[in-house]
Amino acid sequence: MMRSLFNCLCLFAIFGLPGRTIYAESIAPSVDAKAAGRGGANFAFSDNGYILHDNPSGLLGNFGSCSNQRKHFVDASLVGLFPDLQYSDPQNSKVNASNDPFGMGAFTVGRRIADDVALGFGVYSPAGFGARWNLEGPPGPLAGPQLYKSLGMLIRVLPGISFQATDRLRIGANLGVAISHIELEGPYFINSLPLTGTPTSLDLQSTGTALTWATGFQYQAADNLILAARYQSQNRFQNNGNARIAIPGLGLSSYDMTMDIVWPRSVGGGFQYAIAPNRRLALDVDWQQWSTAKNEIGLRFEDPSNPVFQNVAGPVVRESFPLQWKDSIVVKAGLEQDVSPNRTVRIGYGYNSDAVVSQTTTTYLPTILSHYFSGGYTWRRFCWEYNLAYQYSFRPTMHIGTSSLAGGDFSNSSLSTQAHWLFLGASKKF
Repeated sequence: MMRSLFNCLCLFAIFGLPGRTIYAESIAPSVDAKAAGRGGANFAFSDNGYILHDNPSGLLGNFGSCSNQRKHFVDASLVGLFPDLQYSDPQNSKVNASNDPFGMGAFTVGRRIADDVALGFGVYSPAGFGARWNLEGPPGPLAGPQLYKSLGMLIRVLPGISFQATDRLRIGANLGVAISHIELEGPYFINSLPLTGTPTSLDLQSTGTALTWATGFQYQAADNLILAARYQSQNRFQNNGNARIAIPGLGLSSYDMTMDIVWPRSVGGGFQYAIAPNRRLALDVDWQQWSTAKNEIGLRFEDPSNPVFQNVAGPVVRESFPLQWKDSIVVKAGLEQDVSPNRTVRIGYGYNSDAVVSQTTTTYLPTILSHYFSGGYTWRRFCWEYNLAYQYSFRPTMHIGTSSLAGGDFSNSSLSTQAHWLFLGASKKF
Protein backbone atom coordinates (compact mmCIF):
# COMPACT_ATOMS: atom_id res chain seq x y z
CA MET A 1 0.00 0.00 0.00
CA MET A 2 2.75 2.48 0.93
CA ARG A 3 4.69 1.75 -2.25
CA SER A 4 1.55 2.38 -4.34
CA LEU A 5 0.89 5.65 -2.51
CA PHE A 6 4.49 6.71 -3.00
CA ASN A 7 4.40 5.98 -6.74
CA CYS A 8 1.16 7.94 -7.20
CA LEU A 9 2.52 10.95 -5.35
CA CYS A 10 5.77 10.86 -7.35
CA LEU A 11 3.80 11.08 -10.58
CA PHE A 12 1.62 13.87 -9.17
CA ALA A 13 4.36 15.95 -7.53
CA ILE A 14 7.32 15.34 -9.83
CA PHE A 15 5.58 14.95 -13.21
CA GLY A 16 7.86 12.09 -14.23
CA LEU A 17 9.76 9.02 -13.18
CA PRO A 18 13.01 9.37 -11.24
CA GLY A 19 16.17 9.75 -13.31
CA ARG A 20 19.74 9.51 -12.09
CA THR A 21 20.85 12.93 -11.00
CA ILE A 22 21.78 15.16 -8.11
CA TYR A 23 19.48 17.46 -6.24
CA ALA A 24 18.85 18.60 -2.68
CA GLU A 25 16.74 20.93 -0.63
CA SER A 26 19.48 23.51 -0.37
CA ILE A 27 20.53 23.06 -4.01
CA ALA A 28 17.24 24.22 -5.51
CA PRO A 29 16.38 27.57 -3.90
CA SER A 30 12.84 26.91 -5.15
CA VAL A 31 10.89 24.61 -7.46
CA ASP A 32 8.56 27.50 -8.36
CA ALA A 33 9.30 29.32 -11.63
CA LYS A 34 8.63 32.80 -10.26
CA ALA A 35 10.67 32.39 -7.09
CA ALA A 36 13.50 30.64 -8.94
CA GLY A 37 13.83 33.59 -11.32
CA ARG A 38 14.59 35.89 -8.38
CA GLY A 39 17.16 33.52 -6.84
CA GLY A 40 14.60 31.62 -4.77
CA ALA A 41 13.57 34.60 -2.61
CA ASN A 42 9.93 33.96 -1.65
CA PHE A 43 9.24 34.47 2.07
CA ALA A 44 7.75 37.96 1.64
CA PHE A 45 5.77 37.31 -1.57
CA SER A 46 2.16 36.40 -2.35
CA ASP A 47 2.38 35.77 -6.09
CA ASN A 48 2.70 31.96 -6.34
CA GLY A 49 1.27 28.72 -4.97
CA TYR A 50 4.61 27.46 -3.66
CA ILE A 51 4.33 30.06 -0.89
CA LEU A 52 2.04 27.57 0.90
CA HIS A 53 5.20 25.48 1.35
CA ASP A 54 7.71 28.31 1.87
CA ASN A 55 5.66 30.65 4.10
CA PRO A 56 1.93 29.78 4.28
CA SER A 57 0.97 33.24 5.52
CA GLY A 58 1.41 34.55 1.96
CA LEU A 59 -1.29 32.35 0.40
CA LEU A 60 -4.09 34.89 0.96
CA GLY A 61 -2.47 37.45 -1.33
CA ASN A 62 -2.82 35.22 -4.40
CA PHE A 63 -6.53 36.00 -4.85
CA GLY A 64 -6.35 39.66 -5.90
CA SER A 65 -4.98 41.69 -8.83
CA CYS A 66 -7.10 40.10 -11.54
CA SER A 67 -9.81 42.66 -12.42
CA ASN A 68 -11.35 42.03 -8.98
CA GLN A 69 -11.04 39.71 -6.02
CA ARG A 70 -11.25 36.03 -6.94
CA LYS A 71 -12.14 33.07 -4.74
CA HIS A 72 -10.06 30.30 -6.32
CA PHE A 73 -6.45 29.87 -7.33
CA VAL A 74 -4.43 27.08 -8.97
CA ASP A 75 -0.69 27.01 -9.65
CA ALA A 76 1.65 24.38 -11.10
CA SER A 77 5.39 24.34 -11.77
CA LEU A 78 7.55 21.84 -13.61
CA VAL A 79 11.34 21.75 -13.22
CA GLY A 80 13.78 20.07 -15.58
CA LEU A 81 17.17 19.46 -13.97
CA PHE A 82 20.21 18.75 -16.17
CA PRO A 83 23.19 17.76 -13.98
CA ASP A 84 26.88 17.45 -14.73
CA LEU A 85 28.90 15.41 -12.20
CA GLN A 86 32.50 14.21 -12.44
CA TYR A 87 34.48 11.96 -10.07
CA SER A 88 38.07 10.78 -9.91
CA ASP A 89 40.20 8.66 -7.56
CA PRO A 90 43.27 6.36 -7.95
CA GLN A 91 41.14 3.74 -9.75
CA ASN A 92 39.04 6.22 -11.80
CA SER A 93 40.27 9.11 -13.91
CA LYS A 94 37.61 11.81 -14.50
CA VAL A 95 34.52 9.62 -14.74
CA ASN A 96 31.21 11.34 -15.53
CA ALA A 97 28.02 10.22 -13.86
CA SER A 98 25.03 9.10 -15.96
CA ASN A 99 23.81 12.67 -16.19
CA ASP A 100 20.21 11.97 -17.17
CA PRO A 101 17.65 14.80 -16.83
CA PHE A 102 15.37 14.74 -13.84
CA GLY A 103 11.86 16.15 -13.24
CA MET A 104 10.64 17.93 -10.11
CA GLY A 105 7.58 20.05 -9.51
CA ALA A 106 4.86 21.57 -7.35
CA PHE A 107 1.07 21.86 -7.46
CA THR A 108 -1.17 24.11 -5.35
CA VAL A 109 -4.89 24.86 -5.18
CA GLY A 110 -6.38 27.53 -2.94
CA ARG A 111 -9.76 28.98 -1.98
CA ARG A 112 -10.57 32.24 -0.23
CA ILE A 113 -13.41 31.38 2.18
CA ALA A 114 -13.68 34.90 3.63
CA ASP A 115 -12.13 38.30 3.01
CA ASP A 116 -9.46 37.55 5.59
CA VAL A 117 -9.06 33.74 5.35
CA ALA A 118 -7.77 31.42 2.62
CA LEU A 119 -7.29 27.66 2.59
CA GLY A 120 -4.87 25.78 0.39
CA PHE A 121 -3.65 22.30 -0.51
CA GLY A 122 -0.42 21.39 -2.25
CA VAL A 123 1.95 18.58 -3.20
CA TYR A 124 5.65 19.49 -3.39
CA SER A 125 8.97 17.75 -4.06
CA PRO A 126 11.43 20.16 -2.41
CA ALA A 127 14.36 17.90 -1.57
CA GLY A 128 16.39 14.85 -2.39
CA PHE A 129 19.71 13.42 -3.51
CA GLY A 130 20.93 10.94 -6.05
CA ALA A 131 23.49 9.82 -8.62
CA ARG A 132 24.43 6.88 -10.83
CA TRP A 133 28.05 6.01 -11.57
CA ASN A 134 29.89 3.19 -13.35
CA LEU A 135 33.25 3.05 -11.56
CA GLU A 136 36.14 0.73 -10.90
CA GLY A 137 35.75 -0.60 -7.38
CA PRO A 138 38.42 -0.32 -4.68
CA PRO A 139 41.32 -2.79 -4.54
CA GLY A 140 40.39 -6.11 -2.96
CA PRO A 141 37.27 -8.29 -3.24
CA LEU A 142 35.21 -5.39 -4.68
CA ALA A 143 37.68 -4.54 -7.47
CA GLY A 144 36.44 -4.33 -11.04
CA PRO A 145 33.52 -2.54 -12.71
CA GLN A 146 30.87 -1.53 -10.16
CA LEU A 147 27.58 0.37 -10.19
CA TYR A 148 27.25 3.08 -7.51
CA LYS A 149 23.62 4.20 -7.43
CA SER A 150 21.58 6.31 -5.02
CA LEU A 151 18.18 7.96 -5.03
CA GLY A 152 16.49 9.87 -2.21
CA MET A 153 13.27 11.88 -2.27
CA LEU A 154 11.26 14.03 0.09
CA ILE A 155 7.65 14.82 -0.85
CA ARG A 156 5.35 16.99 1.28
CA VAL A 157 1.54 16.83 1.03
CA LEU A 158 0.28 19.99 2.75
CA PRO A 159 -3.09 21.48 3.65
CA GLY A 160 -2.66 25.03 4.96
CA ILE A 161 -4.34 28.25 6.05
CA SER A 162 -3.54 31.96 5.64
CA PHE A 163 -5.22 34.59 7.85
CA GLN A 164 -5.25 38.41 7.80
CA ALA A 165 -4.76 39.08 11.50
CA THR A 166 -4.57 42.90 11.21
CA ASP A 167 -4.39 45.45 8.41
CA ARG A 168 -0.63 44.89 8.29
CA LEU A 169 -0.11 41.33 9.54
CA ARG A 170 -0.78 37.99 7.88
CA ILE A 171 -0.12 34.70 9.63
CA GLY A 172 -0.34 31.16 8.32
CA ALA A 173 0.50 27.51 8.88
CA ASN A 174 0.52 24.18 7.11
CA LEU A 175 0.27 20.68 8.57
CA GLY A 176 0.56 17.51 6.54
CA VAL A 177 2.49 14.36 5.76
CA ALA A 178 6.02 14.01 4.44
CA ILE A 179 7.05 10.94 2.45
CA SER A 180 10.66 9.77 2.22
CA HIS A 181 12.01 7.19 -0.23
CA ILE A 182 15.63 5.99 -0.29
CA GLU A 183 17.45 3.59 -2.64
CA LEU A 184 21.14 2.61 -2.49
CA GLU A 185 23.00 0.07 -4.61
CA GLY A 186 26.70 -0.69 -4.90
CA PRO A 187 29.90 -1.50 -2.98
CA TYR A 188 29.75 -0.71 0.73
CA PHE A 189 32.06 -1.25 3.71
CA ILE A 190 30.32 -1.76 7.05
CA ASN A 191 31.21 0.99 9.56
CA SER A 192 29.90 -0.53 12.81
CA LEU A 193 31.07 -3.28 15.14
CA PRO A 194 31.45 -6.22 15.07
CA LEU A 195 31.75 -6.23 11.25
CA THR A 196 33.65 -2.94 10.78
CA GLY A 197 35.46 -2.89 7.43
CA THR A 198 33.64 -5.91 5.99
CA PRO A 199 33.23 -5.41 2.20
CA THR A 200 29.71 -5.94 0.89
CA SER A 201 27.58 -5.34 -2.17
CA LEU A 202 24.45 -3.56 -0.93
CA ASP A 203 21.05 -3.15 -2.60
CA LEU A 204 18.28 -1.55 -0.50
CA GLN A 205 14.97 0.27 -0.91
CA SER A 206 12.92 1.90 1.85
CA THR A 207 9.92 4.21 2.27
CA GLY A 208 8.51 6.03 5.29
CA THR A 209 6.19 8.83 6.37
CA ALA A 210 6.39 11.56 8.99
CA LEU A 211 4.43 14.53 10.27
CA THR A 212 5.51 17.86 8.78
CA TRP A 213 4.45 21.43 9.47
CA ALA A 214 5.49 25.04 9.01
CA THR A 215 4.31 28.43 10.20
CA GLY A 216 5.14 32.00 9.29
CA PHE A 217 4.06 35.61 9.02
CA GLN A 218 4.24 38.57 6.65
CA TYR A 219 4.19 42.12 8.03
CA GLN A 220 3.60 45.28 6.00
CA ALA A 221 6.15 47.46 7.77
CA ALA A 222 5.69 50.34 5.28
CA ASP A 223 3.86 50.93 2.02
CA ASN A 224 6.89 49.68 0.12
CA LEU A 225 8.32 47.14 2.60
CA ILE A 226 7.14 43.66 3.62
CA LEU A 227 9.00 41.72 6.32
CA ALA A 228 8.55 37.97 6.67
CA ALA A 229 9.71 34.96 8.67
CA ARG A 230 8.94 31.25 8.74
CA TYR A 231 9.78 28.05 10.65
CA GLN A 232 9.91 24.63 8.95
CA SER A 233 9.72 21.56 11.18
CA GLN A 234 12.20 18.72 11.21
CA ASN A 235 10.96 15.55 9.48
CA ARG A 236 12.14 12.37 11.21
CA PHE A 237 11.51 9.11 9.34
CA GLN A 238 11.84 5.44 10.10
CA ASN A 239 11.76 4.03 6.59
CA ASN A 240 10.78 0.39 6.15
CA GLY A 241 11.93 -1.73 3.27
CA ASN A 242 14.14 -4.58 2.17
CA ALA A 243 17.78 -5.13 1.35
CA ARG A 244 20.07 -7.66 -0.27
CA ILE A 245 23.63 -7.95 0.99
CA ALA A 246 26.39 -9.92 -0.71
CA ILE A 247 29.62 -10.63 1.22
CA PRO A 248 32.54 -12.28 -0.60
CA GLY A 249 32.98 -15.78 0.78
CA LEU A 250 29.57 -15.87 2.52
CA GLY A 251 27.16 -15.45 -0.40
CA LEU A 252 23.94 -13.44 -0.66
CA SER A 253 21.17 -12.80 1.86
CA SER A 254 17.93 -10.83 1.87
CA TYR A 255 16.93 -8.78 4.93
CA ASP A 256 14.00 -6.83 6.24
CA MET A 257 15.36 -3.40 7.07
CA THR A 258 14.58 -0.06 8.69
CA MET A 259 16.40 3.20 8.03
CA ASP A 260 16.43 6.19 10.38
CA ILE A 261 16.79 9.39 8.37
CA VAL A 262 16.04 13.03 9.16
CA TRP A 263 15.39 16.07 6.99
CA PRO A 264 16.41 19.28 8.79
CA ARG A 265 14.40 21.96 10.51
CA SER A 266 14.99 25.48 9.27
CA VAL A 267 14.33 29.03 10.40
CA GLY A 268 14.38 31.95 8.00
CA GLY A 269 13.42 35.53 7.37
CA GLY A 270 13.32 37.94 4.49
CA PHE A 271 11.93 41.10 2.98
CA GLN A 272 10.42 42.51 -0.19
CA TYR A 273 11.23 46.18 -0.86
CA ALA A 274 9.59 48.21 -3.64
CA ILE A 275 12.35 50.45 -4.97
CA ALA A 276 9.78 51.92 -7.36
CA PRO A 277 6.15 51.04 -8.16
CA ASN A 278 7.33 48.62 -10.85
CA ARG A 279 10.60 47.38 -9.30
CA ARG A 280 11.08 45.10 -6.28
CA LEU A 281 14.14 43.88 -4.41
CA ALA A 282 13.97 40.74 -2.26
CA LEU A 283 16.23 38.88 0.16
CA ASP A 284 15.74 35.64 2.13
CA VAL A 285 18.14 34.16 4.69
CA ASP A 286 17.52 30.59 5.92
CA TRP A 287 19.32 28.55 8.59
CA GLN A 288 19.18 24.77 8.06
CA GLN A 289 20.07 22.38 10.91
CA TRP A 290 21.93 19.70 8.98
CA SER A 291 24.15 18.89 12.00
CA THR A 292 21.24 17.01 13.59
CA ALA A 293 19.56 15.78 10.44
CA LYS A 294 22.65 14.42 8.70
CA ASN A 295 24.92 13.47 11.59
CA GLU A 296 24.41 9.82 10.69
CA ILE A 297 21.99 7.45 8.98
CA GLY A 298 20.98 4.45 11.09
CA LEU A 299 20.30 1.07 9.47
CA ARG A 300 18.85 -2.08 11.02
CA PHE A 301 18.85 -5.40 9.13
CA GLU A 302 16.69 -8.28 10.46
CA ASP A 303 15.68 -11.84 9.58
CA PRO A 304 18.39 -12.89 7.10
CA SER A 305 17.24 -15.37 4.48
CA ASN A 306 20.68 -17.03 4.42
CA PRO A 307 21.41 -19.04 7.62
CA VAL A 308 25.16 -18.53 7.11
CA PHE A 309 24.67 -14.79 7.68
CA GLN A 310 22.66 -15.45 10.85
CA ASN A 311 25.37 -17.79 12.20
CA VAL A 312 28.12 -15.22 11.52
CA ALA A 313 26.39 -11.90 12.39
CA GLY A 314 23.27 -12.94 14.31
CA PRO A 315 19.60 -12.28 13.53
CA VAL A 316 19.99 -8.48 13.69
CA VAL A 317 22.73 -6.28 12.21
CA ARG A 318 22.87 -2.60 13.20
CA GLU A 319 24.84 -0.18 11.05
CA SER A 320 25.53 3.54 11.38
CA PHE A 321 26.55 5.46 8.26
CA PRO A 322 28.39 8.57 9.51
CA LEU A 323 27.96 11.92 7.75
CA GLN A 324 28.73 14.62 10.35
CA TRP A 325 27.29 17.44 8.23
CA LYS A 326 27.35 21.02 9.53
CA ASP A 327 24.53 23.55 9.78
CA SER A 328 24.26 25.82 6.77
CA ILE A 329 23.06 29.30 5.86
CA VAL A 330 21.21 29.79 2.57
CA VAL A 331 20.98 33.32 1.13
CA LYS A 332 18.61 34.09 -1.75
CA ALA A 333 18.51 37.53 -3.40
CA GLY A 334 16.57 38.78 -6.39
CA LEU A 335 15.36 41.78 -8.34
CA GLU A 336 12.24 41.93 -10.49
CA GLN A 337 10.98 44.62 -12.88
CA ASP A 338 7.55 45.03 -14.42
CA VAL A 339 8.41 46.01 -18.00
CA SER A 340 4.70 46.41 -18.85
CA PRO A 341 1.38 45.77 -17.04
CA ASN A 342 1.46 42.19 -18.33
CA ARG A 343 5.18 41.34 -18.28
CA THR A 344 7.81 40.96 -15.55
CA VAL A 345 11.50 40.06 -15.76
CA ARG A 346 13.68 38.77 -12.89
CA ILE A 347 17.29 38.08 -12.00
CA GLY A 348 18.65 36.41 -8.87
CA TYR A 349 21.53 34.85 -7.00
CA GLY A 350 21.65 32.24 -4.23
CA TYR A 351 24.43 31.05 -1.95
CA ASN A 352 24.57 27.99 0.30
CA SER A 353 27.31 27.68 2.90
CA ASP A 354 28.88 24.24 2.82
CA ALA A 355 27.19 21.68 5.07
CA VAL A 356 29.10 18.67 3.73
CA VAL A 357 32.23 17.29 5.42
CA SER A 358 34.79 16.10 2.88
CA GLN A 359 35.92 13.12 4.99
CA THR A 360 32.46 11.50 4.73
CA THR A 361 31.66 12.49 1.13
CA THR A 362 30.79 9.63 -1.22
CA THR A 363 29.33 9.18 -4.68
CA TYR A 364 26.13 7.98 -2.96
CA LEU A 365 25.54 11.39 -1.32
CA PRO A 366 27.07 13.96 -3.69
CA THR A 367 28.06 17.39 -2.45
CA ILE A 368 25.60 20.27 -2.14
CA LEU A 369 25.94 23.03 -4.71
CA SER A 370 27.04 26.45 -3.45
CA HIS A 371 26.24 29.15 -6.03
CA TYR A 372 23.10 29.76 -8.10
CA PHE A 373 22.52 32.35 -10.85
CA SER A 374 19.06 32.73 -12.32
CA GLY A 375 16.75 34.75 -14.53
CA GLY A 376 13.01 34.62 -15.13
CA TYR A 377 10.07 35.99 -17.09
CA THR A 378 6.29 36.22 -16.51
CA TRP A 379 3.56 36.92 -19.06
CA ARG A 380 -0.02 37.63 -17.95
CA ARG A 381 -3.17 37.28 -20.01
CA PHE A 382 -6.62 37.74 -18.45
CA CYS A 383 -6.43 35.76 -15.18
CA TRP A 384 -3.68 33.42 -16.41
CA GLU A 385 0.04 33.79 -15.72
CA TYR A 386 2.80 31.91 -17.56
CA ASN A 387 6.24 31.73 -15.98
CA LEU A 388 9.68 30.76 -17.27
CA ALA A 389 13.03 30.68 -15.43
CA TYR A 390 16.56 29.37 -15.93
CA GLN A 391 19.18 28.68 -13.28
CA TYR A 392 22.84 27.65 -13.38
CA SER A 393 24.37 26.24 -10.19
CA PHE A 394 27.78 24.90 -9.23
CA ARG A 395 30.24 24.40 -6.39
CA PRO A 396 34.04 24.35 -6.30
CA THR A 397 35.56 20.90 -6.73
CA MET A 398 35.61 18.97 -3.46
CA HIS A 399 38.88 17.14 -2.71
CA ILE A 400 38.77 14.22 -0.28
CA GLY A 401 42.03 13.27 1.38
CA THR A 402 41.71 10.34 3.78
CA SER A 403 38.11 9.20 4.00
CA SER A 404 36.87 8.55 7.54
CA LEU A 405 34.56 5.82 6.24
CA ALA A 406 35.55 2.21 6.74
CA GLY A 407 37.34 0.61 3.79
CA GLY A 408 38.83 3.83 2.43
CA ASP A 409 36.88 3.50 -0.83
CA PHE A 410 36.70 7.28 -1.42
CA SER A 411 40.12 8.33 -0.17
CA ASN A 412 42.26 10.59 -2.41
CA SER A 413 39.32 11.48 -4.64
CA SER A 414 37.66 14.60 -6.05
CA LEU A 415 34.07 15.40 -6.97
CA SER A 416 32.88 18.20 -9.28
CA THR A 417 29.22 19.19 -9.57
CA GLN A 418 27.20 21.67 -11.59
CA ALA A 419 23.66 21.77 -12.97
CA HIS A 420 21.34 23.60 -15.34
CA TRP A 421 17.68 24.08 -14.35
CA LEU A 422 14.69 24.98 -16.53
CA PHE A 423 11.47 26.07 -14.78
CA LEU A 424 8.02 26.27 -16.39
CA GLY A 425 4.90 27.37 -14.54
CA ALA A 426 1.31 28.48 -14.98
CA SER A 427 -1.36 29.79 -12.61
CA LYS A 428 -4.97 30.94 -12.84
CA LYS A 429 -7.34 32.91 -10.62
CA PHE A 430 -11.05 32.25 -11.00
